[in-house]
Amino acid sequence: MINKKNKVVLITGANRGLGLSISKRLSEKGYSVINGIRRTDNEIENAVYIEMIDIDGIKQTVNKILEKYSRIDILINNAGVYIDDPRKGFGNILRLNQDILEYTLRVNYIGPFTLINLIVPKMLEQGYGRIINISSGMGRLYEFDEYSYAYRASKLLMNTLSISYGKIFEELEKDIAITSICPGWLKTDMGTLQGVLDPEFVAANIVKILDKEKKAINGKFIRGENELDWCRK
Repeated sequence: MINKKNKVVLITGANRGLGLSISKRLSEKGYSVINGIRRTDNEIENAVYIEMIDIDGIKQTVNKILEKYSRIDILINNAGVYIDDPRKGFGNILRLNQDILEYTLRVNYIGPFTLINLIVPKMLEQGYGRIINISSGMGRLYEFDEYSYAYRASKLLMNTLSISYGKIFEELEKDIAITSICPGWLKTDMGTLQGVLDPEFVAANIVKILDKEKKAINGKFIRGENELDWCRK
């Protein structure tokens, strides 16, 4: 049985904002936190290099973590980009080019998919695992409009990971669960200073979710204490 206070956690995008807040919370609770960041010269403890568009690099990093810790109990897919943000002057889908679309999908969807695929076999072997996908309510079909297409599409695809893997985990007796979380409008670089939620507050809620039973979170879409619909507001 894995000690709840000694779980190995990998967090992507852990150098600032929500990722950093989650890292601090989990470290305070005794978890072994591995901070995935793009620049290892940052003053972040126990940091590993993870560039979400570098698939080979992701594989190498996961292998190094498994060599050192033998397992990854919790994966928090937090790293993300929001380039086509109208709040920062980006226009509608007519301004979107293929480079921005592909980059957004690689960071927000392909990278997390790669990490999940690499880590799930170890979770299946040990019989325990939690995967948290930091998504957005904007990744729902009925929220699509002419703006933020790349970001919305990437979060929609991220949500399908929680649905599809959730179906697999639901059929297993093993204590493995995957969840999409909409953090809400955060006061961060991505959320802008106009954001209404402090990342520390949201991080505390995410830590609580990690303590919940499998059936309460697996294959679900959660914001705060509420379950969201995958398609509708």
